[in-house]
Amino acid sequence: MEQHLLALLDYHEVLSVVATTVDGLVVATAGLDGDDAELVAASGSALAQLMRRRGERSGRIDVPGGALHVVVGDELMLVALTEDAAPEARLVEVMSDALARLTGTLRDGDAAR
Repeated sequence: MEQHLLALLDYHEVLSVVATTVDGLVVATAGLDGDDAELVAASGSALAQLMRRRGERSGRIDVPGGALHVVVGDELMLVALTEDAAPEARLVEVMSDALARLTGTLRDGDAAR
């Protein structure tokens, strides 16, 4: 799973990425770990709840020194910390693709059991 997240770090504006369940349980990380990953996941989960109430699948909130971007799927979500200048539309596209690959990886793993 981490390889899908590491590919997102190739974009120089992306500082770290956390994959979580839709309720914020950390599944995989790239660029940070431990308590930092848990804090990012919790923050992303709070934003995702607001987004879902609005019927949205992606969102952004500015944080000191950058932004927190969230893309929500049916089972997982991705939360990325980026620099201020990260192009939101392109980032949502790239994160959505990575989320689809992660979801596919999970489903393939479940099917193998």
